Parts: sequence; structure tokens; C-alpha cells
Amino acid sequence: MQRIKKTLQAEKDFSTKKLIHIVRGSFHENLKNIQELISAMNLLIGISRKADISIKCYPELYRRKKG
Repeated sequence: MQRIKKTLQAEKDFSTKKLIHIVRGSFHENLKNIQELISAMNLLIGISRKADISIKCYPELYRRKKG
């Protein structure tokens, strides 16, 4: 009985370690994805700021025609 308990505890410890490893791996993967997402958002923000500047500099190009 004692040997069975030890075996079960060892399996539990192993699966816990494996789970932690998987969670850590997916966390790092998600972190990488989040960093890519942030850089893409920064790029979009930069593009929209440039668009705002060009609208301010050349408003006649961006006026909607009333009709």
C-alpha cells in the first residue's frame, strides 16, 4: 500500500511539473504574440498620426464633396 501511495505521489508530482512546463511555454508564446500585437498597434498608431498630419497640412485634399 505504501509503495502504491509513493508511486501515485510521484506520478502526481510529474504531471504537475509537466503542466507547469506547458503553462510556462504557452505563457512565453502568448507573451511573444502580445509583443507582436503591440508593435503592430504602434505601427498603426504611427500611420494614423501621419494621416492626421497630412489632413491638417492638406485639408483641401480630404474635404468631402457636398452634393
